[in-house]
Amino acid sequence: MMRPRSTPLRALAALALLFVPVLLSGCSTESNVLARVGDQTITANDFLDVARANPGQYPGRPDSARAALLEDLVKRALLIQEAKARGLADSTLLANTRRQIEDQLALRALLEKLAPRDVPVSDGEMKQLYEWRASEAHLFVIFTPDRRGSDAALAELNHGADFSAVADRHNYTGMMPPRGDAGFMTPGSLVPPLDDLLRTAPLGKLVGPIESTGDGWFLVKVTERRPRQQEPFEQQKAMLGEMLKQRKQKSLMNTAYNRLREQYKVRLEPGGPQVLFHRFNPSDHRDSLVASTGGMPVPPPPTPEQLKQVLAHHDERGRDVPYTLADALRDLADPGKPRPNFTMVPLIEQWLESNLVQRVALIEARRRRLGEEPAVQRQVRERVNNMLLDAIYSAEIGSILSASEAELRAAFARHPESFIRLDAAKVMLATFPDSAAAGAVMAHAGPSGTLRDAVNATAPAARVMETDIKFPTEDPLWSRLEATIMATGANEMRGPLRMGAGWLVLQVISKDQGPQSFENLLPLARQALENDAVQQKREARLDELTAQLRAKFRPQVHPERLKSIPWPVPPAKS
Repeated sequence: MMRPRSTPLRALAALALLFVPVLLSGCSTESNVLARVGDQTITANDFLDVARANPGQYPGRPDSARAALLEDLVKRALLIQEAKARGLADSTLLANTRRQIEDQLALRALLEKLAPRDVPVSDGEMKQLYEWRASEAHLFVIFTPDRRGSDAALAELNHGADFSAVADRHNYTGMMPPRGDAGFMTPGSLVPPLDDLLRTAPLGKLVGPIESTGDGWFLVKVTERRPRQQEPFEQQKAMLGEMLKQRKQKSLMNTAYNRLREQYKVRLEPGGPQVLFHRFNPSDHRDSLVASTGGMPVPPPPTPEQLKQVLAHHDERGRDVPYTLADALRDLADPGKPRPNFTMVPLIEQWLESNLVQRVALIEARRRRLGEEPAVQRQVRERVNNMLLDAIYSAEIGSILSASEAELRAAFARHPESFIRLDAAKVMLATFPDSAAAGAVMAHAGPSGTLRDAVNATAPAARVMETDIKFPTEDPLWSRLEATIMATGANEMRGPLRMGAGWLVLQVISKDQGPQSFENLLPLARQALENDAVQQKREARLDELTAQLRAKFRPQVHPERLKSIPWPVPPAKS
C-alpha cells in the first residue's frame, strides 16, 4: 500500500491555482504592478484576490510564500500569452463562447440589480419571525401549475368531494405529499404567500386559489395550530436572518419576473403549447422512434413548415417577435436549460413562459449594456483566459498519460518508504453494543495492559477474541481495518471504531509489515506509483514550457514590491 504524502509538491499546488477563476483588478498605479507579461498586468490586487481564494495553499515563511504565489501567477500569464500567440483566442468557438459567457454574466448582473442577494434584514424582523415560529400549523395543500387546474379542483371540493381524494387527483406524484397532507409546518419554511397562511388562515376553512409567481397555484387548508419549542433567539438569529433574506429575494424575483413579462408582453400563442405536447406525445407512434431508455417516443425530424410553427410571442421595441418550434428545439437541446414534463400541457405552458421571460431578461440586460461594465468584462476575460489555459494545458501537459518502466522505477526510488505492505497481523478484539462501553474500555486501558484486562475490569460480559489475519484478505472487516492496523504499533489499542450496529476495540499483538520491493508491488500500489510518475513528468514539462515562454515573452517581474503586502493576507473589505 502506498501512503499518501503529507504535503503536495509545490508545483502541483501551482497547477491547481492556474485554473482558478480570478477577478483581475483592472487599472492601477505603477507601484501596484507586480509583473507584466505580454499584454497582461499582474497587480497587487490580483495577488490578494488569488491569495484569499486559496488560503493555506502557500505555507512557509511569508517571503517564500509570497514569492511562490507570484511565480505561479507569472506562469499562468505566460501560458495565456502562448495560447493567444497560437491563435486560440481567435477561433470561432472561442468567440461564441465569449459571447455566451458575457450574456450569462450580464444576465446575472441584471438579476442582482433586480433581486439583490444581500437584502437588509433588521433585528425587529428577525424577532418577529422568531415569535411566529413559536407555533406550527397542520397544513393540507393542493398544487396545480395553472389557474385552470386549481379552479377545477376547487369546483370538485365545492361539490362535496373529499379533500384527500381531490389532492391525489390533482397533485403531481413526488412533488406534493400523499393526500395533500404536508404535516405540521413552521412559518418561514414555505414560499410566499403560503407562509403567511400558516398563521392567518381560518382553521378548517379552504383558502385559494392563491398564486405563487413562478411556482403555480395552491388551495390550502389549515386544520390545527399548536405551540412549538425552539432554541433561544440569539442561537437562531443567523438562521432567521438567512430565511428572511431568502423570502425577500424570492419576493423581489417574483416582482421582477412579472415586470419583465408585462414590459415585453410575453404571451403564449393559442394552441402553441399543444404543438409541443402532440410532438412528444403522438397519438400514432408509427412515425416515432422509441428511445432505448424509458421507452419515451422520439419524434421524427420536423419539416421546414413545422419549424415555423409559433408557440409564443414577446415584444421588442414595439415589434412582435415570435417564438417558434425551431427556437424551442434549440432550447431543449441546450443541456444547461431545464426540460418540461411533456405529458402535461400546464407544465409545458409554464416552461414556455419562463423560457421567454429569461430571453427578454437577456434583452433587458443588453439594453442596459450590463455586459460592458468593467466588473463583468473582467470576469469574461478571466473565464476566456481559463479556457485558453485549459486548451494549452491539455495539448502540452495533459496529453502526458503514461510513464515508462524506468520512470516508474525512478519514482519508486524517490520514496520507497511510501510503499508499505502489511502481510499478517495478530490482533485481539472486542465488540460492544454502544460507544460508551467501548470508550470505558479504552479509558481503562493502560500503556502496558492488554485489551482482555481492560474488558475484564469494565465489561466482563463482553467477549474478547484473538485472531491471526493474512493480507491481502477478502474479509470486508479486515479490509476496512487494514489501514488502521498498519498505523497501530505493537500492543497499542484503537477504538471505539464503528462497525455495523456495534462498536469495536482492537489491540495489535504483532504484525508482519515493511517496505516492499518494486517487483512485488500490488496492482493498486503500482497504479498509485504510475500516477505519481505521470504527475512528475507533467510538472517537469510545465517547468520546461514556462522556461521557454519566459525567454520568449521576457516578463517584467518586481518581487521587491511584495514586501508591502501583508501575509497572511487580510480579508477583503465588505
